Amino acid sequence: VTLLQQGQSEHQISGIYNRSNPVTVAALQDADVAIVFVPPMAMPSLIPLLLDARIDVVCGTTGHAWADDLAAQVAANNNRWVLAHNFSLGMNLVRHCLGILGKSGLLFGNPQYRIDEVHHTKKVDSPSGTAISWREWLEQDCDIHATREGDVRGIHQLLLETEFEKIELRHESKERALFAQGAIWAATYLATHTAEVATGITTFA
Repeated sequence: VTLLQQGQSEHQISGIYNRSNPVTVAALQDADVAIVFVPPMAMPSLIPLLLDARIDVVCGTTGHAWADDLAAQVAANNNRWVLAHNFSLGMNLVRHCLGILGKSGLLFGNPQYRIDEVHHTKKVDSPSGTAISWREWLEQDCDIHATREGDVRGIHQLLLETEFEKIELRHESKERALFAQGAIWAATYLATHTAEVATGITTFA
């Protein structure tokens, strides 16, 4: 858990917390936004702290089943949580592309879709949350093929095939730093545009 707070001229990190240095409600209340990247098994104990602190949250934890009433609880606190399976800034462009490709049946009649994803061997969820999001953004029922190998940071690919054509859309994460870049961007935007973001839960990508 990383906490962001307003400095003299810009937002800065005010604290970093982990298993050996647990975060507290008091620490959360001293910050403007909490950036949360924790294993899914840590979220059940962390969510009550975040709610009690009434803090805005940017969360990239995957593999956790969010409670149906969480958005209502966040909104009741007048807070804003931004959730994402993938905080890559480029993934937002991919989301728009998938929305267009999902309508290709209007042009081709009966196209076939398939999503392939590759991650490192320590990836907990399979298929990845990002791959599931791709299928949701595509708005088409298609198979997802998940592969776990080496230290792959994340590769996602859509294959669209018709009788005479093949179209591929591919996104590859070159460095894990891109997820931190996107999360910090989202947290900074949230802290500086509070009135422009609705209370409750918003998905980043």
